Amino acid sequence: DEDSPISDFYPKDFHIDMDGVRWAWQGVALLPFIDEKRLLDAVASLDKFLNPEEKIRNSPGVDVLTVHKDHSMGQLCEQLYYSNRESEEPIILDDTKITKNFYGSILKSKFFVGIGDTYICPIEGLPDIKNNNVYICNWYDVQYDSDFIF
Repeated sequence: DEDSPISDFYPKDFHIDMDGVRWAWQGVALLPFIDEKRLLDAVASLDKFLNPEEKIRNSPGVDVLTVHKDHSMGQLCEQLYYSNRESEEPIILDDTKITKNFYGSILKSKFFVGIGDTYICPIEGLPDIKNNNVYICNWYDVQYDSDFIF
């Protein structure tokens, strides 16, 4: 839309940096820098046209981790859902033999579907997933103190 207040962010023609590459698809598109405030202002003016579901989809949410039941982390996820854990404390992912150097913590997810159950697809027109084989957990990145030195 040429009448858009941010149309200059989307040039019709731009250069491709071919330095050190052989084929055009390996090049780097040289695009103009985007003024963040202008972009956010332009996008905010469109919020009134979004339906409630779209507004939720466009807002920050929790990271979701899916783990196959046969993966080494599947044991941790099984504990999360099927053990008699009364605590809502997260399971800390810190045993590298199990997590394969994947860190953070996991909690139960509202999207959880039992192993062997059917996952009802929320997207119209796409099939449901029968005989589910994955655990769905909320994943939280490792939190460091502000003065932590990497």
